[in-house]
Amino acid sequence: MIESKKQRVNGLGPSRRMLKAFSVVDSVPEEIIFDLKNLSSTIPPTSIGSDNYQIAENIDLKSVFNVSQTEYKQILLQSHSSDQKTEFDYTNWVDGTERIKTFLLRYFKNVYRLRISVSSPNHIIPWHIDADTSVVCRAQICIDVGDNKFNFQTKDCIEELLMEPGKMYFINTGWKHQVLNFDKTRIVAIFAFKFEDFLFPDLLLKD
Repeated sequence: MIESKKQRVNGLGPSRRMLKAFSVVDSVPEEIIFDLKNLSSTIPPTSIGSDNYQIAENIDLKSVFNVSQTEYKQILLQSHSSDQKTEFDYTNWVDGTERIKTFLLRYFKNVYRLRISVSSPNHIIPWHIDADTSVVCRAQICIDVGDNKFNFQTKDCIEELLMEPGKMYFINTGWKHQVLNFDKTRIVAIFAFKFEDFLFPDLLLKD
């Protein structure tokens, strides 16, 4: 489990300062978006802190994502085998993810804890930091979104990402970041990966 500040900032990969705040990885085929939408409506949300999702309690997902007001939910598309010490233990794909897995493995050697995130209109995910990119990197597929802002507070400024449906993004959650959702339910797929497992590293490196 990543418990200490040292564990969250000292890994083997490049630090957050070496990578872009965000970057478009690629467009996502319509059939992958279709599968994600279908899974978001057919699989029940995963109860945070339950036996099947204990890690979400360990990393205090309730406060980080502002879920106490029932405005936010997650749907796991990868489960764990036994241990839930880190998100790297979430590697078992649920039924119905075959095409999604094939698509993602064109870009990544491995991905971890793939889940669908659903934010209600006017929901805010407050400023927070996950872990440094040297420890773990994250990406998102934008499934459905209205007016929204994804802000990153880097060393120099606040950078703003306006996500578009059908795009896959690298997001540098080693920087403090927040999400402001406005007029429509925001649905994205989120997953973790190790920098060394990304097949196109130049897309992430700062110029």
